[in-house]
This record gives sequence, C-alpha cells and structure tokens, in this order.
Amino acid sequence: MSTDDLRVEFIRAATWHGSLDRARALLAAHPELATADIHVAAILGDDATVRAHLARDPASASARREPYGADALTHLCLSKYLREEPARSELGWRHVGADGPDK
Repeated sequence: MSTDDLRVEFIRAATWHGSLDRARALLAAHPELATADIHVAAILGDDATVRAHLARDPASASARREPYGADALTHLCLSKYLREEPARSELGWRHVGADGPDK
C-alpha cells in the first residue's frame, strides 16, 4: 500500500465515523504517517508539525485532500483524537484564515 493510500485510510479511521483503534494501529505500523502532511498532523493535534508544514507551504492551510476533499482545519474538527484530548484543538490555528495564514 502506498503512503498516500495509508494516509487516506488513516484519515478515514481517525475522523468522523472511523475506528480510532484502526487509526492507532495504522500509526503504530507506519509512524511516518504522523508527519506525512498537514492533514494528518491536524487530526493528531500536533501543533509543531502543523506549523512546520505551514512554514514550508503556507497554502497547505487551505489545501483540500482526499478522502473527503477537506482542508486541514476541517480534518482537525472531525478528529476522533479530540474526543479523548480536547486540548489538542488548541493548535496554532488563530493565525490561519480561510485563505491561508495572515501575512
């Protein structure tokens, strides 16, 4: 399975009606997924990795990706990880608008 296929499977498992157990199993088997892109980092509530992706590519804040065609902030909002640790939602998103980071 490709990294992109694993990323899509992780997002399905870690959001909305997915299985958090499955998401954890995918991360355990493929720890590189945790930093693969801004969407996964947002789902995990990983502020440092989100900021690193924004620094490399400010447009990543509003980029839409599969499986739902959602942006990273939407993936954060749908994260099953937030149910366990609501503090994860306190990412540095205050500086990110609908069109990307403020200059």
